[in-house]
Parts: sequence; structure tokens; C-alpha cells
Amino acid sequence: MKRWKRNLLILFIIGLVTAAIILYIATKKPAKGIDGKPVKVFNASELIMSLDSNSTSTSQKYMFKNIGIIGKIKEVDISRSNIIIDAGSSATVNCSFDSLAFVNSKSFLKIGEVINVKGIYYGCDGFDKKNTDDDLDLIPSEKTAMLRTCGLNNQ
Repeated sequence: MKRWKRNLLILFIIGLVTAAIILYIATKKPAKGIDGKPVKVFNASELIMSLDSNSTSTSQKYMFKNIGIIGKIKEVDISRSNIIIDAGSSATVNCSFDSLAFVNSKSFLKIGEVINVKGIYYGCDGFDKKNTDDDLDLIPSEKTAMLRTCGLNNQ
């Protein structure tokens, strides 16, 4: 009878530990760009050049990591809490803010101003060289790097 009670107690303790781990994982908040220090700070055009030379390697290196971007504001989309940073000809960096961070930063966001932001890098678009079967593309596709949960980088 003692062995049965001991086994039941061990199973109960294992269940409690498992439940605690699942609760921790389920309630853990995702990383936000505004919270951490960037692993690297890029000029907007530097990031685009790095992606241009090898988008797969650069994306793998910085995917879901906090990076900083310095560049001129090209567009401010108040309805989507989003800014577009100019990164050269046909290239931009799209920075999505949390609505609260956007409200707190809105007064600093003016088109043409140089801004220093940080955010979680989560991909790029327009760097796929496989789609250039012929070299007759007269209109270059826009290249975009994307950051989420951005905030001003005051370092």
C-alpha cells in the first residue's frame, strides 16, 4: 500500500511541474523590439544592401532578433501604427509599432526627418532573384525589410 501512495505522489508532483511549465510557456509574452537592446544597428540602405547580396543568410542571421535602423521617414501611416523608412531607390524598411508605442512616439515622426528605431526583424520581400527569368524587367520591384513591435532607439 505504501508503494501505491508513493507512486501517486510522484505522479502528482510530475503533473504539477508539467502544468507550471505549460502555464509559463502559454503566458510568456513575445519579444518586443522596444524592450531590448539591438544586436546590430544598420543604416536603412546598409540593411537593404546586405539583403541584396545574400537575403537568405542575412534573414537567417537576424530573424526574430532586435535590430536598429537609422534612416529618413518616407511615410507615416497613423491608421496602421506604421512608418516606412527610405532605404534608397525602390527600397524601404517597414516598421510596425505597437499602438501604445506609436502614440508615445507620434510627435517625433515627421516625413523627411532622420529617425533611429529598433524592432524585431521578421523578413523581407522583393529579394527573390529566381523570378528574373528574363532581364526585361523595366519597372524594378520594391524591396522591403520588415520590423515589428518597433520603438524609438534612444540607446
